[in-house]
Amino acid sequence: MKVDDPAQLDAVAKAIDAEFATDSDPTQTSAEKAFVARAAADVVGLVGFTQYLGWGCLAAVMALVGNAIVLSVQDRIKEHAVLQTLGYRGGLIGRLIVTEGLMLGVLGGVIGMAIALVVIHIGQFSISTDGLSVQMTTSLNVILFGLLASASLGVIAGLIPAIQASRREITACFRAV
Repeated sequence: MKVDDPAQLDAVAKAIDAEFATDSDPTQTSAEKAFVARAAADVVGLVGFTQYLGWGCLAAVMALVGNAIVLSVQDRIKEHAVLQTLGYRGGLIGRLIVTEGLMLGVLGGVIGMAIALVVIHIGQFSISTDGLSVQMTTSLNVILFGLLASASLGVIAGLIPAIQASRREITACFRAV
């Protein structure tokens, strides 16, 4: 509804709301700018929530990748002892384990990113509130950040098992089997 005099905007809005106050769906009349601002604030709130959700998912994935690397290192204690016997230093064994974590993280990131891109492209999802719709898309920055995050996650998950394996003595490795 258009109002000729902007000073009358609040009075007209109250009159409209009073007219439909007893309706099953009462109105909530406001200026167009206030409506758009409220809708934009709702979308910003949703985006903020999804950021927390995303960080929680990253923490869970890091725990899973870390667990996989720890189990992998524990299964190969004997092989690490053989490598040490052949002259490989603990630092090299640690770097091999961190590299394994990096490869697991990047491989998982590439597969996950590919699946997400396909789902977003096919699904054509959007967030809508009060007539305001925001289409979900991806950009090169998001893809690069996802790949960097997955690589970092793999390296971080491999650090503790790498440190433990690099400090383990040959005799302790053979006894662990």
